[in-house]
Amino acid sequence: MRVLQVADVSCCRFSPFLQCVLLMNLRYQPLIECVLYSWTQAHNDLIEHLRGIKGWKSKIGSTTVSNAINKKSGKSYKARKKLKLDLVRYADDFVVIHEDKEVIEESNKYIEQWLKGRGLTVSEEKTKIVHSTEGFDFLGYHIRHYENQIKGTYRLKLLNGTKTEQNRANATHVLRVEPMKDKVKAHWRKVSDTIWSMKSAPAEAVIQKIQPIITGWANVYKEFHSSEAFSKLDYLLYKRLLQWACRRHPNKGKKWVVEKYFAHVNGRNWVFVGKKGKRIVAAIKAYSKHKERTGSYAKVGFDRSYYDGDTAYWAARMSKGYGNITPSKAKMLRKQGGRCPHCGGTFTNEDLMEAHHKTFKSRGGEDKYQNLVLLHNYCHDKLHAEEMKRRKKEGQFRGGGKDQRVFY
Repeated sequence: MRVLQVADVSCCRFSPFLQCVLLMNLRYQPLIECVLYSWTQAHNDLIEHLRGIKGWKSKIGSTTVSNAINKKSGKSYKARKKLKLDLVRYADDFVVIHEDKEVIEESNKYIEQWLKGRGLTVSEEKTKIVHSTEGFDFLGYHIRHYENQIKGTYRLKLLNGTKTEQNRANATHVLRVEPMKDKVKAHWRKVSDTIWSMKSAPAEAVIQKIQPIITGWANVYKEFHSSEAFSKLDYLLYKRLLQWACRRHPNKGKKWVVEKYFAHVNGRNWVFVGKKGKRIVAAIKAYSKHKERTGSYAKVGFDRSYYDGDTAYWAARMSKGYGNITPSKAKMLRKQGGRCPHCGGTFTNEDLMEAHHKTFKSRGGEDKYQNLVLLHNYCHDKLHAEEMKRRKKEGQFRGGGKDQRVFY
């Protein structure tokens, strides 16, 4: 079990001193690199400060770097396995993790002094020291150690299984990362209000409106312990859509309403659909359909940052389906090795991507992977601009010329 400090850096106006600090740093490197370097340096400075206290070296551990391998994904990453102190940071939020409360309190004092030198302060309202069994909220997630509930014959089965299964059976506590209840409630209120604001709209329009909201929220939490939240939201969504459908047809029985608006789709019953006659033209994709197996991802090395400038590393991760990209684009990235075939450059986290049809849809091209290639947004615009110039020059807009297309 661990003791944690959950904190937030207070937002403040730029004081003259802070402006001076930033301007001095900006003389040599961009602001974003300066801030990221400062945070990384703060982590290292904190470790060295704590290790410098008499008798604390064994408490903090060693900073030796070694290569670790994720057992599920098989991917390697750099880690400091013997280090007992963890600092997790994102933007102005951070968490310090250690098993000793005294270490956490000393870390809090040091971080306050470090921030004070940069014109910032730690928010007292959002900062607290808690035990991991109490749980804490961080970046929209509730993180907590729960008592292991595995008992009876299932526990005996695990004890006779593999080493991993034995560890599961013998563990006293289990770590769960779940969506915050406030986030679930706020999201459901948005979906519910959106449905109720479309009382007179057809079912296809309702699906088209709420599906992006559902998919976007579910994609944020799908890789964590979200099954309970997703199941609850699926039930609430069904009840709300049934209520919406019954209101549209107050003179019809519930059986008639269910047959009109709900159907069996892809192995699931009670799926809300939009129909034209007897043909289904739209179907809602519920929360549970977005769920992914937890832990099926490769860890990022401790010395890596999203903006560290290593485009090759992050392009490789993105080409394997990481980052804020759709599954179809991730598949094309893997196929292309993380490179844009038009300019030959690698895709980075900040690049806008566009799926390009090798054979235009106006010429019979299909929306299939064999006919699609992923380009930089500016490469895609440049390619189409060149194509338009060529077609104008050859008179294709008047029915003449040949269709000479670039195939990748």
